[in-house]
Amino acid sequence: MKSFFLSVVLCFAPFLLHSNLSFDQLVEKTYGNTVEVVGVEKPKGWFNNNEGNSYYIQGFFLNEEGMILTCKDFVEGHGGLIVRWIDPKGHSHEEPATIVAVHPTVNVAILMIDAPKMSVYPHNPLVYEPFTIGSNVFMSSGNISQNENFPMMGRVLNTFKNGNVREAMIAIPNLLGGRGSPIFNADGSIIGVQIGSYIYRNFVSALPLLFLENWINETLK
Repeated sequence: MKSFFLSVVLCFAPFLLHSNLSFDQLVEKTYGNTVEVVGVEKPKGWFNNNEGNSYYIQGFFLNEEGMILTCKDFVEGHGGLIVRWIDPKGHSHEEPATIVAVHPTVNVAILMIDAPKMSVYPHNPLVYEPFTIGSNVFMSSGNISQNENFPMMGRVLNTFKNGNVREAMIAIPNLLGGRGSPIFNADGSIIGVQIGSYIYRNFVSALPLLFLENWINETLK
């Protein structure tokens, strides 16, 4: 079983994404949009996935008002939420955040930066597109607070129903990021969010934003 999963992953390692953007252009669009969500208080049962006493996952800005999409199982379990990000000019920011919405059936939540509105919140327009089997996607990865944000390429292997939501399984050669990472199409628009990982961190479960469209729009009002 192990060799099978590894062979599946390796077969996708050399493929090239046919994109309307160059790799550098996609990095530029990703850079500054993705954030690191830190839980200062560690809940029982969580492993330390960062040095010191910080425990984090990723998320991304939904709008210029400071609203962020991330995973609800993390933010509901941690106290003292802090959001860190680097703006397009390379300046680091760190602000407390509050949960404003939790999806009733899938692993996503929306946070709001507690600080007054600032002009440094980046925003990439969302594109509500479904994932299709065989399609290529980009995923944000890296520790954002350490300025290592760059996209990884992946390919949609399968889709499956989870309640009334269609999730997708994506193969990616070397996943350095984590849950809450945005997923981009070939044009550099955000079309999904990573909500889980599989064996060896080479497969991820992703949720197309198409199925969150009404919920996101209602929350952003």
